Amino acid sequence: MRPVIASIVLILSVSTSGFAQGYFYSFDSGEENWVGAVPPATVTWEPALGNPPGSLRAQGAASPCIAAPDVGDWHIEADVFSDGANGCYLTVDSYRFPDCSGSATGAFIDDQTVLNDQWVNLSFDFPLALAQPYFRIEIFRRSTMGTCLLDNVEAVGPLGPAGIPTLGDVGLVLLGLALLGTGMLMVRRLQAY
Repeated sequence: MRPVIASIVLILSVSTSGFAQGYFYSFDSGEENWVGAVPPATVTWEPALGNPPGSLRAQGAASPCIAAPDVGDWHIEADVFSDGANGCYLTVDSYRFPDCSGSATGAFIDDQTVLNDQWVNLSFDFPLALAQPYFRIEIFRRSTMGTCLLDNVEAVGPLGPAGIPTLGDVGLVLLGLALLGTGMLMVRRLQAY
């Protein structure tokens, strides 16, 4: 019976790590540090046409520079609205430097175009390499007419290391106590003979 209890305690105290790092922009109350990406470089917060309660309006806009904690396949998802003739599209540029300066070294462009006067959810995956661990999400219009509205932008990284199962502090103490108890039991049995 004691080995069964020790096994249960050991299983309960084993922990693994596995999580995804993510970034989310909802534009509920402002621009959230997004900047204009193409002339005219104006970015405004649009409370009225939000995919409630607000959205970002621009002809071209870029997110703050994101430092990716993990390389691998990242997933981008966003709600986009276009009031122009040719629609809007999302891109991701990766960079070598933490301020996203210098040349962008990898543009990943979604292949979906948002049509006029409707909210559409765009999503795509892009690989992030160790040599360029910083990236920006950008939205652009496909023509000189109209603007794009952007809402609920989400960037989710790859799962962190699934890890080798390890014992936590409590698990190590319980394992030590179980081994000590088993050892004392064996010594008593040997002394009885």
